[in-house]
Amino acid sequence: SAAEGVTVATLLADIGTKLPASPVRSSFDLIAGAYQSKTGEALTGFAANGASAMMILAEAIRQAGTEPARIQQALDKMAIATPYGYYRFSPTRHFGLGPDQ
Repeated sequence: SAAEGVTVATLLADIGTKLPASPVRSSFDLIAGAYQSKTGEALTGFAANGASAMMILAEAIRQAGTEPARIQQALDKMAIATPYGYYRFSPTRHFGLGPDQ
């Protein structure tokens, strides 16, 4: 009972191959496969984090174009599966990940 309500974060890169079928798992498999093909190594947490950031930014630009204010507006309503988790953003939730992720 001492740990009730405690949230522990982990890197999905460490457990990605054990995830059940989901959009996050599909995203993980895509990026992990490309990373392994290029480097010959398993996906690292840093690579998964970087790939996730680029996926989020690329999707915002795809939706909004390159004007910074429009990119911010796209980010403020974005929900996207990445190899690092399922991000949900809002005008008041800028981190994107939460305990439900």
